[in-house]
Amino acid sequence: MKKQQVDSLLMIDDDDLWLMMNTIVIDRSQAVNTVVQAKSGALALRFLEQSKDDWPQIIFCDIQMPIMNGWEFFDQYYERFDQNRDRSMLCMLSSSQNEIDRQYFIERSYLSMYLTKPLNPQQLEEVIHYYQNEFKLKTTG
Repeated sequence: MKKQQVDSLLMIDDDDLWLMMNTIVIDRSQAVNTVVQAKSGALALRFLEQSKDDWPQIIFCDIQMPIMNGWEFFDQYYERFDQNRDRSMLCMLSSSQNEIDRQYFIERSYLSMYLTKPLNPQQLEEVIHYYQNEFKLKTTG
């Protein structure tokens, strides 16, 4: 059976080690054609503002980051990108086990998944499967 693939993924995290570890998992999976990294929510928003046809299909974002945390990023994303809102599956990828963070996730129905770092191959496979088999169906019809 052919591996399910996505064209592009945006990973937002201020920690170089987490970015590297998670990117290795993604690269080894050979399921994502392009991985773009942003070191803050503000940089990710700037990248998205400049993106036209290269909109990421999946966005992973950490919670605890300076300048703009993950919740602020997702709220800004939701407010600013009406036209493209349904083009990306939004996933929280965090080391936080905080119950308040889980409650914030539940309150934001536009977020698809809450994953705990480090990203592992099974989590990635689940995300891609959900994107291909449920998210795309929900947003296209």
